[in-house]
Amino acid sequence: MRYAVFSFTAWMLLCSAAALSRAAKPPMPPGNPGTKETHFVWTNEDLEKLRSRGLISIVGPGQEETPKAQSPPAQPYERAKDPDWYAVEAAKLRQEIQASEAQLQSFRNALAAAQDNRAPSGGFKLDQVNAGLTPNDEIAIRGQRIKELAAQLDDLEDQARHNSIPPGVLRRE
Repeated sequence: MRYAVFSFTAWMLLCSAAALSRAAKPPMPPGNPGTKETHFVWTNEDLEKLRSRGLISIVGPGQEETPKAQSPPAQPYERAKDPDWYAVEAAKLRQEIQASEAQLQSFRNALAAAQDNRAPSGGFKLDQVNAGLTPNDEIAIRGQRIKELAAQLDDLEDQARHNSIPPGVLRRE
């Protein structure tokens, strides 16, 4: 008898624990109660009902009523769109062209002086980079370099025109 009372008490505790665990579970959303996997689409109205009952907690700043006017994000630097870059590059190329033209003119003057025997020729200068070149070859090389620099300047102007840079920007010093 004592064993029967003990097992009856254990059975009652087990049943009450099961009932309490069912009551502690959140209510199932409406749907098919017979299936284990029930899908429910929560709407804003459903969420507002839960919020009013205190069942939803939001951590962090809430959504602002009126969005602030945001400044556009800073654009990354594009040198192809920078007029100052074109002006600096064009100035460098013009300076290099002027220096090359001055050297070319000095070579031409030296060649003319040598041809007229106005100045004695010291022979080949073996300690310089252009050793072994004739003066005419040196003049041709300098002339070709000036043409290459002028072509680079033209390409820079074309690139500036393609990127909507006004032509006067490249001519400022």
